[in-house]
Amino acid sequence: MPKVDKAYLEQRRAQILKSAKACFAKNGFHKTTMRDIMKKSNLSSGALYRYFKSKEDIIEAIALQTLEANIATIDDAKRKGNARSQIETLADRFFSLLEKPEEKFTSVDVELWGEASRNKKVKNILVKSIGAHHAEFVKIILQAQANGEIRRNVDPESMASVMIALFQGAIVQMRVGGNLDLWKYVACVKEMLATLLINEEEVNA
Repeated sequence: MPKVDKAYLEQRRAQILKSAKACFAKNGFHKTTMRDIMKKSNLSSGALYRYFKSKEDIIEAIALQTLEANIATIDDAKRKGNARSQIETLADRFFSLLEKPEEKFTSVDVELWGEASRNKKVKNILVKSIGAHHAEFVKIILQAQANGEIRRNVDPESMASVMIALFQGAIVQMRVGGNLDLWKYVACVKEMLATLLINEEEVNA
């Protein structure tokens, strides 16, 4: 049997994940079938099942793909200097994703949150993904506190949870058709988080 090029395999895998996102966004996770994903990706059932055995396996792959991209974004933000620059970079990078229709955050995430209430495997995948993001934000906050840039009385775990909730809240509002001006919202997020920073007058007091 001829050896299949690794790049070709990765391309097909990415094709399936992109098609699955489109199906989940349009019909929801529960109503989407593996056959729907097969048709959308223009692959045979054999080709699809070669990569993924179930919808849950696809969701796990999407979550991992998203996590890897986001960890890279967070690592890049860590190199931006002080805490304010890091927070503003994170806000700009993460919220800009909501403007990209191909990412389908506003539809897919809400669908999966609903599915998690009845599908334990999906719930476990989401819990693991959110936990990994949370841990990365906690690292940034702890380092900023060690550098004297974020108030000591701020609980890192709680602040990280708030940062995630602000992003998820925007997703919900955009999904239900709320009148959300995304970048005014982001500006407000930055100002809110900036109140937790230690300013120069406090440092020199």
